Amino acid sequence: MKGACLEEAGIIFTGRELDKSRLLGCVKRFSISGQPDYEIDFASERNEFNNLLYAQVSQFTYLRGLWRLEAGKLSGSGPEHTEAYTGGFDWADYIFEGTLEPQCGMRHNLNFRVQGAIRSYAVGLAADDKLALYKNNNGYKALAETAFSWECGGIYRLRVSLHGGRIQVYRIEGGRVTELIDYLDARDPYLRGQIGASAPCGHCHFSDFSVSPNDCPV
Repeated sequence: MKGACLEEAGIIFTGRELDKSRLLGCVKRFSISGQPDYEIDFASERNEFNNLLYAQVSQFTYLRGLWRLEAGKLSGSGPEHTEAYTGGFDWADYIFEGTLEPQCGMRHNLNFRVQGAIRSYAVGLAADDKLALYKNNNGYKALAETAFSWECGGIYRLRVSLHGGRIQVYRIEGGRVTELIDYLDARDPYLRGQIGASAPCGHCHFSDFSVSPNDCPV
């Protein structure tokens, strides 16, 4: 299904008997397999309001900050640790792509292998014209960085390829794919988790996300 991630599946038994209390069914085996392979077009999502003070974007949950849909894009802003997540906790090796449009501030990230508020990775635009890869272990720490010229108001598409503890980051520009970071986390790597976005102490728009299987060998 385009634009949707199936989270649950099951079986329904129906019978023709007039007395439904006599209906009896048996399943010998039932299993589901596969990897995430879908896109999120934020123009098709919606703001979900529980009250005037609390809202979130459909398919997402968030940690702090203000997350809304603005002109068909995911918009995040707020203090440090402003993050939003979606997807499955059991996602392992996948390719994650997203487009960032920084509005103000000095850090704008895609998050991946998210296992909650204190365990995740992030990669994105950083101060001093850098692209940085971070690991969140009850606090973010930079693992690698490289030169990357960017400015607020620009549009930047990144791809993250995950296979085991290996993290490869690419820039996609005009059909050209350029590798920027190739990092192996050999010390207690996070091997599964959700995807998301963050804009610590800033404001950023995200126009689309996509997730696909990563079957490439390390």
